[in-house]
Amino acid sequence: MTCKVYMAGPDVFRQDWPKFTASVYACFEGHESFAPVFPIPPDQSLDRPNLPGSTLQGTRADAFPVSDRCIDLINDCEFVLANISPFRGEEPDSGTVVEIVRAHLMGKIVVAYTNRLPPNIDPDIYRKTEHGAFVDAKGYILENFGIPCNLMVASHCTHLLQACTFSALNFLFKQYQDREP
Repeated sequence: MTCKVYMAGPDVFRQDWPKFTASVYACFEGHESFAPVFPIPPDQSLDRPNLPGSTLQGTRADAFPVSDRCIDLINDCEFVLANISPFRGEEPDSGTVVEIVRAHLMGKIVVAYTNRLPPNIDPDIYRKTEHGAFVDAKGYILENFGIPCNLMVASHCTHLLQACTFSALNFLFKQYQDREP
């Protein structure tokens, strides 16, 4: 039996998606008890003609089946490997966060990884309140738990790694090599 690994994260938005998925498949070689599952076909980029929501303006009606399909794929997997590196700002991709929470609530093993180090709160950049909390430029108190993402994201992950996709996959393979689906 094969354990399915849903590949969550903003990598789906890469222009070189087919090349990226080929390198992911190569990483799975030699690990026959695992198989990758991708949110979109591995040989198709989101940059293709007449694709609602990408190369054509889409609607909410176009969007919901995409979300439903991703949730169905997660439901059919034993693992979610989630890239939570900052995307379009300081935080992880919000769609990936939804996938992490849904997978956690379904009882799936979530291995999240990021290229971000835990925050080093620099007192020369952030001011301190009278009680010692650090505050950002907008006046919001910073979380200070020594984790590289929001605590609500981290608390829904089975494992949280500072790694790239391939190091995180190797961690998953080693950690769960004897797991039966």
